[in-house]
Formats: sequence, structure tokens, C-alpha cells
Amino acid sequence: MQGTQDVTLQFLRKFYTEAQITEYYDILARFRKRFHPNGQLAPDPKEHYITATDGSNIFVQEFLPENPRAIVIGQPGNNCVGDLYYPLADHLYYKGIGVIAVDNRGHGRSGPERGRFDHPELMFPIYDALLERFQGVPCHMLGESLGSTMVSAYLSSKSKMVNSVSSAILMVAPFKMWRHALIRPLYFPPVLMVLKLILFILRIISGDRPFMAFKPDFRPTYYHEYHKLDQMDIVRAPKSTAVHFYNLILMIEQLPKNALKVKIPILILAGTGDQTLDPTGDLDFFKEAIHVHRKIHIFKNADHSLMFDKNSQQSYDIIARWLEGGWQRKEL
Repeated sequence: MQGTQDVTLQFLRKFYTEAQITEYYDILARFRKRFHPNGQLAPDPKEHYITATDGSNIFVQEFLPENPRAIVIGQPGNNCVGDLYYPLADHLYYKGIGVIAVDNRGHGRSGPERGRFDHPELMFPIYDALLERFQGVPCHMLGESLGSTMVSAYLSSKSKMVNSVSSAILMVAPFKMWRHALIRPLYFPPVLMVLKLILFILRIISGDRPFMAFKPDFRPTYYHEYHKLDQMDIVRAPKSTAVHFYNLILMIEQLPKNALKVKIPILILAGTGDQTLDPTGDLDFFKEAIHVHRKIHIFKNADHSLMFDKNSQQSYDIIARWLEGGWQRKEL
């Protein structure tokens, strides 16, 4: 485990053996090399906690080159953690671009408890604290899936440092849920109201204890190295709470309204092979958001995550070009 970080080690040792921790970091190393087999990898990130206003510790990883010319703050998706941003950091670090990955509330190493995604708005002061440190450097925000709902909610708010953000990158944003015929009816308002009621009752019965087990996602277009990491991920919370799913639904409901309030340049990325979301939702938003400078790229046959899908690896180059100045130009 040479080169791993003390904050994560202290966290993992509460739950796992040294052998399990070593195996996890070995798998993470193979995952990174899948994307950059011959290239330089970014140095290990600085890890630390920022305390939220309710006292919860929010975990942050910073891959920062000396004197970065741009910084992107990444908010991972549902049941995902900042470690999935290692390959993106590897890609951007030697271009002089820093990556800051944040574990969302109840995700990974962040409080209040594993699997308890509550009070999403309490993440806003965390983003403020990060942005305040880097005034004078172009700072961008990247949200993936659930993370895109967090970024949109923050950028549509009146939080302290919102106006300092240069651009937003929304990856596989859940504008249109879902492609699966059995799940689609859940997003009609009457059905949603019943679902929320059920989750409220489950929350009372469970006492906010995690009880919904997470299952690995073996999508065929994802790299084998990701399948292995997803299967053996000991950083991610193994189970989720009812309040987690309640707030997940709430954030998805609010996304279209919040995203249309964003007043800065937006890069939208999605895939035609997404088995979870319908990418026509991204196209609809792109056409409606005429008030901002925006770009969209739909990857043919790419599935839900563009971070480790074989059909979307040029996404790293598109993100790099955007951060290098594409957000200021009419053509990307």
C-alpha cells in the first residue's frame, strides 16, 4: 500500500483487515493503469476533511499541480466515491489542471454515516470553502449522474461562492428518467408521491439504519478493471438508507428547474447506450438552455458512466479541451 493516504487508511481500518485494504489498492492501481498504461500517473492526492455545518466530516481528495492553471471540482454519482476520479486526475494533472474529488454526504468516507445521504444542501458550504481557497484560478464544477443534480442545485442557489465558478460539466445528468419500462412509471407525480410515502415509512421503521444492499454494476461496455473495482469497493458504503433514496428522488425531481437557472457555460456529456437514462433528456435541456454558452457531446453506444466506458474514453480529452479554454470559445 505504498503511497496510499492516511485519512483513507484510518477510515478503512475501522471496518476491514489489512489484507482487504491492500487488495483494494492493488485493484485501484490496475484500474488507473487501464486508462494510462504507459503514461505518468498523478501523485497521490492530499486528503482531508471539511466539517459541514451539522458537524459531519466531508471527505476531499486534491490532485493539485503546482500553480494550477485551472481546477475542476468533481462530485461523483450515486453510490460512487472520489477514487473513481483517479484516472481523470491522471489525465489532467500534467496538463496543469487540478482535480478535487468530493465524497457526497453518506457516500464513501463522508458523514454523517455510511449510506445516509441526507440534507444535500449542506454540501453547499463545502463547495464554498473549496472555491474560496482558489480565487484567481478558473474553477469549474463537474457532476456525474447524481453529482450533476448536486452541481446544478449549488449553481442555482445563492450560496457564497457560486459566482466564482467558471463553468459546469454535467455528465449523464438524469433529465429524463428512465429507459426501463418497469421504472418509468415511478416518475409520474402520483406514483412518486406514493413512493415518497413508502420511503418515509421505511425510514421510520428502519430508524435511518442502512438496509438496502448495493450491487455491483457489470455493464458489458465497462472495462473489466472497473468491474473488479466495483465488485471489491470497500470505500463505498455497502448499504443505503431510506432517506438516501428519498433525497435521490428529490434531487432528480429538482434537476430540470435548477439546471435552467445556471448562468455560466455548460458542457453536457451523455451516451446513446445508457441503460439507465434517456439521452434525449440532455438534448432537450441543451435546446432549452439558450441563455448560456453550452456544448453537448453524445457518445455512440456509451452506457451510463462515461468515466470507464470503452465507448467514451475521448470524454477525458473533451473535458481537457473545455477546461483549457473551450468554455470561453464558441467551438469545442
